[in-house]
Amino acid sequence: MNKVLSVSVASLVSCLFLFSCQMQCNTCEFQSITIDLDEHTVELQRLSLIKDIRIVRLETNDSVLVGRIDKVLIHDGKIYIGDFYASQSLFIFDMQGKAIRKISRKGRGPGEYIQLRDFFIDDQSGTLNLLTRNSSEILSFDLDGTSLISQTELPKELVAICPMRDGVVGYAGGYAQDGSYELWILDENYKVVRGDIPIKKGWESMYYNDAYAFSSYDGVGYFLAPRENLIYSCSEKGATPLFRLDFGKYGWPEQVNRFEKLQHLDPNEANGFVQKINCFQQTERYWVFYFVFEGQPRLLVYDKQTRASRLCEPVVNETKYFLPFGRIRAISQQAIITEISALNMKPFVDGRDEYNDFEKDYPEQTARLRQIIPSIEVDDNPCLIIYQLNP
Repeated sequence: MNKVLSVSVASLVSCLFLFSCQMQCNTCEFQSITIDLDEHTVELQRLSLIKDIRIVRLETNDSVLVGRIDKVLIHDGKIYIGDFYASQSLFIFDMQGKAIRKISRKGRGPGEYIQLRDFFIDDQSGTLNLLTRNSSEILSFDLDGTSLISQTELPKELVAICPMRDGVVGYAGGYAQDGSYELWILDENYKVVRGDIPIKKGWESMYYNDAYAFSSYDGVGYFLAPRENLIYSCSEKGATPLFRLDFGKYGWPEQVNRFEKLQHLDPNEANGFVQKINCFQQTERYWVFYFVFEGQPRLLVYDKQTRASRLCEPVVNETKYFLPFGRIRAISQQAIITEISALNMKPFVDGRDEYNDFEKDYPEQTARLRQIIPSIEVDDNPCLIIYQLNP
């Protein structure tokens, strides 16, 4: 049985990227990048990273109730939202938040799944692909989710999957299979090309249910090894280490080298370490990393042009709208996507809460918000805040 480690998340900060010594990993060299978490932070809005802000209110009706947002993809004018635990469904909305379709196929028959674990879009085939757990299959749909095109049995059980130029790379999540590898490189027909990165003893069958191990950029898949904070590029030849994020005294302690030892850590002690990177993404100019430290989510932004990085503190936006930053749900090449629940959005739409008069203090921002959301109820679907990135 899989052991799942959950870590709560809350708000963000920033830091310094310093290139340091070269280290050896087998026959491959990679850079170790030192991060000083005691460095002064800056507000994210003060960087040149954010170009614009867009609010999308997700339509609510009896058949479209998003339990929780585990993954978000925006592709060709559509928003794809995976709810892997609450409703075991995939929701499709347009960019105005209007519901297009809900894919929910729980069951044991043809075209059904016991557990939905991930999804991705294949640009070459133009398909929406759902990764199922236990049944270990890929269900391929058209991009509107109307028709099931194919159902392919996978040779390995995977918890996450990422497309590459010539196939896909899958993450085993510590689940020991033939060869006991963390990564499995599959070709375009989902046949095994090779396994890579041996599963470490003591962490078998243990993965994070609120962190995403993959990102992709320019047709290349990237994998971030949990606890090691080591980033690999993936291809049909395997996984190549690129660089490691070194958090110094706040990095994962070497003596906590088994899941059983982690279970006995005092929660306050565990929060004093960077336990994982929740998600990460390379863009044309930046590397962006989102992680949790001392119970707070933090954002690290590295500028590839200047070779400088900052720990950024995303705070309440006061320019276009007056809103909290929201909980980060995804980072893509084009945007940081956050979620604000209807309960938390309602006071800003109403213009006031028990202690604040937002309409009086921020009249222009409140008026702009109401043009998009005239009213909202606490049990409605959440809103997505899309922070569009500069190239």
